[in-house]
Amino acid sequence: MVRPEVELIIDDVVISAEGQLLTMTNAEAERRFGEDQRPLLSEGTVDDFDALLDLLGFAEAVRVDLEITLAERIARFLQIIGPLLMMGGFLGIYLEFQSPGFGVPGILGVILLMLFFLGHHIAGLAGNEDIVLFMIGVALIFVELFLLPGFGVVGITGLALVLWGILNAMVERLPGDPWIPSLPELQVPFLKLAVAIVGAGAGAAVLGKFIPDTTIFQKLVLAESTSRETGYTSSKDTSAWLGKEGITDSPLYPAGSAVFDDVRLDVITRGEFVEAGRPVRIVETHGSRIVVDAIESGESNGGN
Repeated sequence: MVRPEVELIIDDVVISAEGQLLTMTNAEAERRFGEDQRPLLSEGTVDDFDALLDLLGFAEAVRVDLEITLAERIARFLQIIGPLLMMGGFLGIYLEFQSPGFGVPGILGVILLMLFFLGHHIAGLAGNEDIVLFMIGVALIFVELFLLPGFGVVGITGLALVLWGILNAMVERLPGDPWIPSLPELQVPFLKLAVAIVGAGAGAAVLGKFIPDTTIFQKLVLAESTSRETGYTSSKDTSAWLGKEGITDSPLYPAGSAVFDDVRLDVITRGEFVEAGRPVRIVETHGSRIVVDAIESGESNGGN
């Protein structure tokens, strides 16, 4: 039926000539040949499934019909639009990071990603471990963004867990298959993830170009900047303390306190530990953030 170069001849009857695919109706498949009148491909044709069971002698057998539930239909639909859900989720989270607080874009992004995992979970593709990996990855990214400076090992680990959780959720896996999928199994998930990332990037570019000009966006932002020159300041000016020397009032881990000219200030080091009672010098001031360095013996300039 799939190899046209094969010629099928039974009892000198050409069933399928060379160069043609084997095709036939039900009546042609029921043709019988030889002395024993064996059928070509089919024993016969029945009107329905009940008639088939009766013909096979299973009319009295217990019959269980499996039907697709509404939840399974919804899961199949969510699985089909999985790349769109990922795209919308990535875009919503990206927009949330570009704006203060936690508002509508972030909530919508999280909901869309939850729908993505829900569809694949009901469809039997995503297990609980994929969801747990994704949530751990998101938590690590938030820790990196809001608790730790820069973007280092914690953030990269979180991003890797998020991507792996999403990829693994899209792999079609049978019972007994290894937990780590092979590269061929990851080809389609990789393609879907790439489409989602590219689509989210394109959406972010489009929104970044056109949204600032919309009336709604204009009402949400300040028309004027609040600069120091116009009389606005986010924190008090501590630049006068630059270069001052004092004594640590508590250990710096790296944050703590120190006394300068009988004034106790909250300070922080560049990351090193400084014990209590150690001379320090203010080397940077950024509003309420005052950075100090420990003074080695012989380096003091008398507090100036």
